[in-house]
Amino acid sequence: MRRELSPEARRRRNELIIIGIISILIVILTTIELKIPRELGNHPDRQNIIIFSLININIILILLLIFLVIRNLVKLIFERKRKVLGPN
Repeated sequence: MRRELSPEARRRRNELIIIGIISILIVILTTIELKIPRELGNHPDRQNIIIFSLININIILILLLIFLVIRNLVKLIFERKRKVLGPN
């Protein structure tokens, strides 16, 4: 039987899903960045623009991932100070 999740537990689950998706996107985009130079060959202008774009996307995703992890750690520290154990 499936039990209903509290709003806090649902929010945490959603954050973990977002963190997982972002991590997978970072790996995929990094792999694409590594394969582009071989695919484009002698087109330095297109190659530079695409790699620059992918690096910027990766930086944005990494910053978002860092923000989510730090936010979860801060919430965990505050909950520990209030002596709240686990999700309610």
